[in-house]
Amino acid sequence: MILFLKNIKTTFTFIFFLFFALNSEGQCFKEITSGVFYSCGIKPDGTLWAWGNNERGILGDGTNINRTSPVQIGTDNTWLKVSSMFRHTIAVKKDSTVWGWGQNDDGALGIGTNADVYRPIQLFTSKNWKSFMAGGEFSIGLKTDGTLWACGDNKNGQLGIGNYVSKNVFVQIGSDTDWKEIFVGGICTIARKNNNTLWGWGNNNYGTLGDSTANSHQNTPIQLNIDTSWWKLKIGRAFVLAIKPDSTLWVWGSNVNGQIGKGTIPFVYVPTQVGTDHDWVDVFAGCGFYSFARKADGSIWGTGENDGGTLGDGTTIDKFVFTKINYLHNFIYLNSTVYSTLGIKNDGSFWSWGYGYYGSLGDGTTINKVIPNLVVCPINTTYSNKINGTVFKAI
Repeated sequence: MILFLKNIKTTFTFIFFLFFALNSEGQCFKEITSGVFYSCGIKPDGTLWAWGNNERGILGDGTNINRTSPVQIGTDNTWLKVSSMFRHTIAVKKDSTVWGWGQNDDGALGIGTNADVYRPIQLFTSKNWKSFMAGGEFSIGLKTDGTLWACGDNKNGQLGIGNYVSKNVFVQIGSDTDWKEIFVGGICTIARKNNNTLWGWGNNNYGTLGDSTANSHQNTPIQLNIDTSWWKLKIGRAFVLAIKPDSTLWVWGSNVNGQIGKGTIPFVYVPTQVGTDHDWVDVFAGCGFYSFARKADGSIWGTGENDGGTLGDGTTIDKFVFTKINYLHNFIYLNSTVYSTLGIKNDGSFWSWGYGYYGSLGDGTTINKVIPNLVVCPINTTYSNKINGTVFKAI
């Protein structure tokens, strides 16, 4: 009888725990990154999840099966940061180890081969990395000693190593030891030094370096003749969004699809202010041809290509100036997977909209959405905490 009551108590406790987990309204993902029709996210418990397009194993689950809902990648709960841009992903664990997976044609993972990687593998034994970011088909890392390192596609000088030869192992960029911060996009990189000067390299055909030297590639870091006081800076596919300390919004680079909100001007070669408002607080861009910016009142403003409803305004009409998106109030983070958008609200809830190709919206379907759609937060397949020594799995 005692054993029977103990088992009932254990079962009841588990059911209560599962009910609580499934109905919790806490934060779903603390961080989301996106590539070409796929995304990866880290939950507050440190677990890693992925969904969408899985060609060549870019989700990291060991298969090439597309996933319409988030699936957990491995069982580790120590993931800290994750970065994607096109078709490979770089992630950092809490112990400062660096891991990578996905398409590796040009050696973007830096493992000495160009073979694709279907599951996260550790890239280094060293743990002296300050930050890491995935670019279009390349990767850039900043060490704690202030040195910069790169690998991958270098056809446009993206690696900044003085030539146009791609590398499948990480090589140091120059010999400087005073690098402070990196901003990596689809085709170029901008980096800040300890003295706050900004330097850039890579494809500058569209004016992405903002120094007026358009239609030229830079294969070594050059100091950019632009303001150094940027408070926020984000590089998208071939454009840049930035906010100054006075909360003004500035843009430069490609505007072919209206993605920087400067009307029908195709390219902007130097930093140019958007309007006259002084209440901008954040900017968002991914590998899509559109972008968003957030104001102090929580409103979200979007511009650019709206095919499939990527801007979330209920239409599929492109925008060529920053336009207030009424459906997007209270979002604190946004990212894009070319033609779909993912967002996190200030209450921690996870939303998606735009094209549903390959399951890129993570809502269990491949159906397009033209307004934000609440996505049910995935539940870990195995709960790490034990009840009376037993590990329970979700049903």
